Amino acid sequence: MIPPIPSADPAIITFARSLLDAYRSRNEHFPDLPFVDFVWFMLIDLFLVGEEQGSISLSGIYAPVRVPKATVLRTIRRMVESGHLSTKRDPLDGRRTLVSLSVETHRRVEATLRTMRKILMSSDG
Repeated sequence: MIPPIPSADPAIITFARSLLDAYRSRNEHFPDLPFVDFVWFMLIDLFLVGEEQGSISLSGIYAPVRVPKATVLRTIRRMVESGHLSTKRDPLDGRRTLVSLSVETHRRVEATLRTMRKILMSSDG
């Protein structure tokens, strides 16, 4: 069973959503360039999913990422093996696998987002 994720500071959740929006905007402006920070993009996405609903299907993770599906699945497998992600079968559809951040990784992503927000806020002028 996947343990419940602690609730983050609402300001951090808003900041994380803004970062994802900025990444998506960047990708729209440069559709011809391959950006390689997809793991961080996935971590932010999974952080937000953890705050809202707990887990997401594998296809929900790799669909918005502009990286080959095999690369994303391989990365997810490594992240599960290293304890950063947890997986379980979807109780409503046994063919689907649900993915979520581990509690420790959730805390680390939140700490990173908090630091990034602090840095960006202090450089705001």
